[in-house]
Amino acid sequence: MIRVAIAEDNRAYSKALVDTLHSLDGVELTIVSKNGRDIYHEIVKATEKPQVVLMDIEMPVTDGISATARIKKTFPEIKVVMISVFDDRERVFEAILAGASGYLLKGERPDIIHNAIKDAIENRLPMSPAIAGLALELIKSSKPVSVANQENNLTVRENEILKEVARAKPYKQIAEELSISVKTVSNHVQNIYAKLQVSSKAEAVRMAYENQWV
Repeated sequence: MIRVAIAEDNRAYSKALVDTLHSLDGVELTIVSKNGRDIYHEIVKATEKPQVVLMDIEMPVTDGISATARIKKTFPEIKVVMISVFDDRERVFEAILAGASGYLLKGERPDIIHNAIKDAIENRLPMSPAIAGLALELIKSSKPVSVANQENNLTVRENEILKEVARAKPYKQIAEELSISVKTVSNHVQNIYAKLQVSSKAEAVRMAYENQWV
């Protein structure tokens, strides 16, 4: 049996995913959480760790990409497969940089999800066709892709937002320039605080300048 955990804040989709996993042969659902913080703590407490985590990306408290990075750092043997409505280039790269073993779009058939779980366990790279197409484009592209500073363990987007915060830009302006919501900016900033182990913007900015991250 493959032990599988779920991190998903949408109640309806979480239930659908639970029902799907219960219908699959050789799969045991062990943990269901509603955000990235909870899934990490549930895994820490679990006597038998899940072998695969199906992880949503946009979740409250801690997003899926940050949670993935934290899980992989503590439990590198656990495979994380992202499941999201997003299919943009940045999300694909952030997920891979965080250590994700695969990336599926929401709405995939049960057999696709089943195969993705088995592929992850067997060290293959499960991806929805649309995501695989994007990944191939990115591999072929000659445009260099910036990656997160390894010293601070922040994602590409978190480093980007940290730089804008250090320039004293308000959240609204950052959100407009990056084409994301103010709430998403705020969530990223909270994740930055957690990863840098600080409690204020002043501390985060000071650390960024001292370490030459900006």
